[in-house]
Amino acid sequence: MESSAKPGVSSLRTAPSDLPVRGPDQLPDFFIIGAAKSGTTTLHNYLAQHPSLWMSAIKEPCYFDPNLPSEQRDPEKYRKLFEGANEEQYRGESSTNYTMWPQVPNVPRSISAVVPHARFIYLLREPIERCYSHFKHRHERERLPGQPYRMTFEEYLAFDPLIADASDYAAQIRQYLDYFPKSSLLLLPFERFVKEPAGVLQELFGFLGVEDISRELTDRPLHSNSSDKFDANLQRSRVLAPFRRVPGLRTLYRSLPKSIREKTASLAEKSVVGRRIQRQFTPPPILADTRERLRERFDASAKYLVEEFDFDLGYWTREPSI
Repeated sequence: MESSAKPGVSSLRTAPSDLPVRGPDQLPDFFIIGAAKSGTTTLHNYLAQHPSLWMSAIKEPCYFDPNLPSEQRDPEKYRKLFEGANEEQYRGESSTNYTMWPQVPNVPRSISAVVPHARFIYLLREPIERCYSHFKHRHERERLPGQPYRMTFEEYLAFDPLIADASDYAAQIRQYLDYFPKSSLLLLPFERFVKEPAGVLQELFGFLGVEDISRELTDRPLHSNSSDKFDANLQRSRVLAPFRRVPGLRTLYRSLPKSIREKTASLAEKSVVGRRIQRQFTPPPILADTRERLRERFDASAKYLVEEFDFDLGYWTREPSI
């Protein structure tokens, strides 16, 4: 199985003692561990373009997630994700399940048993924004796909506490510090990655000890896994579904020029039926007291990030968009 990275010679920029220690053959040297809904797909794709890095062609292999069936955690299949890397490339993979404790337990312990000198990259999004985005993702793509929103956000929190636990960054990091030193973790604000991708990549390349090609990579920014585009397309598909069930209408619609199809879809979205469907599939908002309760919980986590990692919270200080 091949990666999109091209084999090349690493240009190491840090002192030898600061370089990552290579893991066992055909196992990753570093991991992007999250957080979910925080730009990890885009980051994975950026790193796959660096000639000194080999990223697994499959994102989210989740090999160290003990909840997956054994057939999905086959050691030989996992090693094959990295078999194309040459001896001078650092190997990496990205699995956001690795920071979903306690629902996904013992990941750091399992990694340390086979890659004791691993390094970890953790993209951190403003926790309430991330929690709400994860709520929509879990409902629409994983837990209740195709179903209208019948639970409030508060009810869903009780039904699926993972969405809040994954935003408790201090709790996730502490699991790793039981097995790895603080220096093995690089914490990066997601919001900074959105605004300054070259600066984030420059810091990351220094952490991995490879040549800084951040400017070259960000000349044409990547936009991977766009939730907004996915949500818009899904919403339109739902609105059009009742009309497509009318005999002959689906065939007629497909025969129309693209511009006419677009206008027809827009009219359908504005119809009584279309508006009703959109209301059914629009996620409920966060209540003010729920937001405050989450803020209290996540503020304690944020304090830990500042005290232990000197994490810059400045990128999180903005008005909520939800």
